[in-house]
Amino acid sequence: MKKARQSLYFIATFLSFYLLAIHISFGDAKGPSTLFVLYDAGETKGLQPVFKELDKKSIDYAILAFSTALSLVESQQPAKSFDKNCGVVLSAERIHWSRTRKLSEKQIAKLKGCVRPKVIVTGVVSEVQAQVARSYKKEAFVAGFYDAFSPPEEDTLVVRAGDSWDEIWIPTNKLSSSLLKGHRLRVVGQPSLEHWAQTTANVDPRKIYAKLELAATRPMVLYAGGYGRDYAEAFRLFVRATRAFPSLTFLLSLHPKVDGKLEKQILREEGAENIQVVPKTIDTKSVSVIAEVIVCHRSTVGVQALFMNKPVIYLDLPTGNYTNVAIQENWAVQVRSLNEFQKVLERLVKKKSGDKPLDIYSLAEIPRRATLLISRVIEDRLSQR
Repeated sequence: MKKARQSLYFIATFLSFYLLAIHISFGDAKGPSTLFVLYDAGETKGLQPVFKELDKKSIDYAILAFSTALSLVESQQPAKSFDKNCGVVLSAERIHWSRTRKLSEKQIAKLKGCVRPKVIVTGVVSEVQAQVARSYKKEAFVAGFYDAFSPPEEDTLVVRAGDSWDEIWIPTNKLSSSLLKGHRLRVVGQPSLEHWAQTTANVDPRKIYAKLELAATRPMVLYAGGYGRDYAEAFRLFVRATRAFPSLTFLLSLHPKVDGKLEKQILREEGAENIQVVPKTIDTKSVSVIAEVIVCHRSTVGVQALFMNKPVIYLDLPTGNYTNVAIQENWAVQVRSLNEFQKVLERLVKKKSGDKPLDIYSLAEIPRRATLLISRVIEDRLSQR
């Protein structure tokens, strides 16, 4: 009998310590209520206004960032950069994370043991984002943030693995009939547009001229840099086209993802001394304030610049098939040859800017105040779980 009581005491003691360990490891360390998993610059910049809104509402969140997103998060929201304590993947490894790379099963288990959010918001461009979404889908609300205004191609991750998310958040109702239509969609707008619209009022052009050491005596044309398929050829086409405009000042703003080596090499090869590379300390939207015309390859900047009432040219290759809502609705001009670009640029530079601004929000069926809308969706989901 005495031995039986001792055995029961031992079992009870063991269970108490075990449950306490579970409580310490998981109960108290479940982490923030909301987790963002980011990879690209577009989705990160698109959600940065939301982060500020969540801070105002005292909603606890963390950001697990990879690749370009990691640099942006650690410069803008360093206190929210996740995984410093969990040790799932070191920052030095995440900064070079490829789009196709996934976490190991052991890393996923470690992640889930460290943080158990009620809401997860990820981008939809890398395999690790879809992987994390699937891993938490049964126990959390998981949303995929699609920040682009161009319809996805058939072989993209968001189309192939769209069922990884409970909902896919899109910026405009115009995308509802695209290849995403088989998934559960929520139109939430694009918070970055609010920043672009506000920048005209908040940025002093004289300070931009001073930082660039430029005189405000010549019209400025800004090329918003990119990366990826056909970009180098399209940028070279732009460089060659600028030779016909000695009276204009051309600026190049680099994409956050790149180091500028490719662009600078092309500028050297083409002997283009008429194009000034903007330092990365000055962001694209601030430089856009002093530009008469914005030029890009396949960038969301072309849509964002419309909210500054800036004329936009998409310069692509004859073989390109890129489009977006601004091109389809003729709010931006798309050209595919050097001569065509030169004609359009000449016309737009000469055009007076007194035209009434387009109400792109209404025309493109983009919800206004997207920052508030997204933060409220997160709040609602947190209250349901």
